[in-house]
Amino acid sequence: MPQTKNKNLPINKNNLQKDCPIVLQIEKEIENNPNILEELLERPSIQKMVFHKSESYSGPLPHPDILKKYNELDPDFSKTIFAHFKEEQEHRHRIDNKAIDGAILSDKRAQYMAFFICIIVLGISFYAVYSGKEVAGIIGLVMSLGGLIAAFLKGNNNSNNNN
Repeated sequence: MPQTKNKNLPINKNNLQKDCPIVLQIEKEIENNPNILEELLERPSIQKMVFHKSESYSGPLPHPDILKKYNELDPDFSKTIFAHFKEEQEHRHRIDNKAIDGAILSDKRAQYMAFFICIIVLGISFYAVYSGKEVAGIIGLVMSLGGLIAAFLKGNNNSNNNN
């Protein structure tokens, strides 16, 4: 099929070459007026022919452009999304606070139990020494005091590492 110079003829794959006059003319027009490309790409018929536009956005809230489109459907939609986001964030903060409070209570409980066990072992050790079983009493004293010292030193190392 012979090619003519008619500007209204559709462009086929054969005449889409780098030095094709039509391509060069379109390229020049777009360089002179970049808004032409934006306007063309907004047309649904061009979008179907040219490419699939893909955007990505991450975050807890939708992209502002998407919010605008939602507001076109329902003017209160963005308020609903923000309210839901705020409620979700408050819920997560409450859960985190409960978890932290639970961990603190668990640590306190463990410290109290360790203290009482140590006191009981010390009492038994002193009683063993008093009743004539010095070796068993001294072993109990050394183990109990060693455990206290180890726990104290470990606590100091953890507080130094956090600072």
